Amino acid sequence: MESVSFWLALFGFLLMFGIHEFEEATRVLPWLERNRDRLPAPFRHLRLSAKQFWFIAAEEALLIILVALLLDPVWLAGAVIAYAVHLLVHVVQILVTARWGFTIPVWTAVIELPVMLNLLFLLPTRQGDTTLLFTSLVMTGVMVVNLLVMHFLVRVSAQAKN
Repeated sequence: MESVSFWLALFGFLLMFGIHEFEEATRVLPWLERNRDRLPAPFRHLRLSAKQFWFIAAEEALLIILVALLLDPVWLAGAVIAYAVHLLVHVVQILVTARWGFTIPVWTAVIELPVMLNLLFLLPTRQGDTTLLFTSLVMTGVMVVNLLVMHFLVRVSAQAKN
């Protein structure tokens, strides 16, 4: 049986994840449409409908829950760190786009980053620092690959419907 702090950390993670995804769906998707031509060439092709976005977000939330329920808590800690890396990328995006004169609106990243790092202290990880480093690297890799695969799948699915 997991400790209360584990369940609190999982709930906090899912809450922060949901709030951030809501902001991305309601603020970032419209921002991308308005500013697509101003983005560097590799990012101009990014197109997601709200339905596609929420499908990916739901799949990611399910993966977080499965990691929490099926693996040792150190893997959830690794997922928390992977998500913190995701938030850090958004903070960098804010700084870069602000310099370009059209700031990307992902303010939850700035607010949630310290919260997520504090959630790590709630997780009962008995392993050493190298295990946490390993799970963090693996979960960050899983996050990146999963995002790439999911974006590919929704794009292929949309093309098949046309």
